Amino acid sequence: MIYKFIKYTTMALSFSMATIAFAEEGELKNVHGNEEHEEHGHKNHVALFLGATTFLGDHAEHLFTAGIDYEYRIMPLIGAGVLADFPIRFSGYEFEGIFAPFIAVHPAGGLKVILAPGIEIVAGEFGFQAFVMRVGTGYDFHLGSVSIGPSVSYDYTVHHGGHSAIVYGLAAGTGF
Repeated sequence: MIYKFIKYTTMALSFSMATIAFAEEGELKNVHGNEEHEEHGHKNHVALFLGATTFLGDHAEHLFTAGIDYEYRIMPLIGAGVLADFPIRFSGYEFEGIFAPFIAVHPAGGLKVILAPGIEIVAGEFGFQAFVMRVGTGYDFHLGSVSIGPSVSYDYTVHHGGHSAIVYGLAAGTGF
């Protein structure tokens, strides 16, 4: 299992670093000709997420989910950040969380696509830690420095043969 964690983490980080290096070399140009951050003028963005997680497979389950993320725009098309999501069980004392750095690509308007290699931590009777890969998309509607928009992600966790989940909901945030 540790081999798979190292393998997938290395692949994801290699992709992330290659993307940043590619962007910093000037190969990705700002199509709007604006050297500041995108049209909103903010390089930093923090958002709160409220939604649900649907675990797929034999043990399908739907949980309320809350989260937070922070993104720094390296350039208009590329951002990097961190996220934390918490599927909440209202019975029992089990804690579950996903923690991941991410690379975000902003191809047009408020559209974003993220790649987030991270770790899932489950504490409780059947606790474990496992590598998780998140691929997601969302769209931010901006009103000044405030944003709100839908988000959907697919998580694949490498644990006992792997399991998958869809995370969906609304994110509201602010730029600064």
